Amino acid sequence: MTPKRLLLLTDAPAPPLYTPRMRYLVRYLTNRGWECTVASETMPGVDFQFAACRHLRYAYYTEGHRLRNALRRLMDWQWLLKEQLFARWLRQQIAGEHYDCLLCSTFNLFPLPTAAQIAREAGIPLIADLRDIDEQWGEASFTQRKVPEGLKPLFRLYRRRAVRLRNRALKQADVVTTVSPWHQAVLQRLHPRVELIYNGFDEELFQPTRQQTDTFRIVYTGRIYDFALRNPDLLFRGLQQVDKNKRVQVDFYCEESQHLALRQMAEKYGVDSSLHLHHFVANDAVPALLSQASICLILTNRAGDNGPHGILTTKFYEALGMQKPILCVPSDHDCLSEVIRMTNAGLAADTPEEVATFINAQYDEWLRQGYTRQPVRNKELFNRQKQAEQFESLFCHSAHL
Repeated sequence: MTPKRLLLLTDAPAPPLYTPRMRYLVRYLTNRGWECTVASETMPGVDFQFAACRHLRYAYYTEGHRLRNALRRLMDWQWLLKEQLFARWLRQQIAGEHYDCLLCSTFNLFPLPTAAQIAREAGIPLIADLRDIDEQWGEASFTQRKVPEGLKPLFRLYRRRAVRLRNRALKQADVVTTVSPWHQAVLQRLHPRVELIYNGFDEELFQPTRQQTDTFRIVYTGRIYDFALRNPDLLFRGLQQVDKNKRVQVDFYCEESQHLALRQMAEKYGVDSSLHLHHFVANDAVPALLSQASICLILTNRAGDNGPHGILTTKFYEALGMQKPILCVPSDHDCLSEVIRMTNAGLAADTPEEVATFINAQYDEWLRQGYTRQPVRNKELFNRQKQAEQFESLFCHSAHL
């Protein structure tokens, strides 16, 4: 029987997570008998391989003089140099090969124009998977990317052009997939068929445990970037209202550049004795940390007219897989708070009183049994296997397999 063949184009598998949505999909498909060819950009210092597949590597970024790199960025802007080079290289790699369909997964634009071009030339269906879109950030994009005030007008022009190029490439797609109901609603204005495929957790790594601990720990694992995007203020205000005799420890495993600001905020509210700061940890260390957590902390901010919107952080899915109580502060009043409600995963809080009440309830459970466990529901909708099954179904339908 002739195996089904997928060509997957994706942006650079960058740290810290290295594109888990696509990594798990490739592993699942190859176990199901598919032949997968992965073509991606590589990054300096990243030695990354997709498991059990032929991984084509494209080395675009190189160490060199800043002026040369700046000129390359300018040429990207003017003539899409990066896409042109990638498309030329890819044609050489796949010459004489046949694929049933092409999947392009991107966080913004690259390599979607190349994918549209290659799919058209090969006469195969294109599935465009948009893990993030420019519209989700609004003005928050400037905070996320640390854009200096004087460069914001130029950055706006760059963003608008990237959106136009993305929309043009999407016209070539048979199906568009994305990661949240908000993203789906936006993209449905641009394409007649947009399917929602949530991100999720790997069941092999994130499984519930009954590990007893000597300390009640509220644990955060992940980057913060900026308090305008992920704000812990409400957590510390809530801790003010928790009995000081309770042994509550708050552990942040995050980038060191945020440690001073976290310390100062905790001192402001008089809860700095509870705060413990640690280095950012690799993702393979996260399951062990979450198994010892009494509460998993998710930081966000309230969605507004100017963004952000539709952000369903991977950290939510990991805590859901472990069935640990989730405390999301502050509530985004958007997709994240809705999925927390839908899964009974914990609390998306609005007030310090809500935070304190939630912590006290989980503390009482921890006192009784030495660990906490959240009675989640609909968990099976958010694992990586469910996600991969949805992708495979789309491939087979689009390619008439």
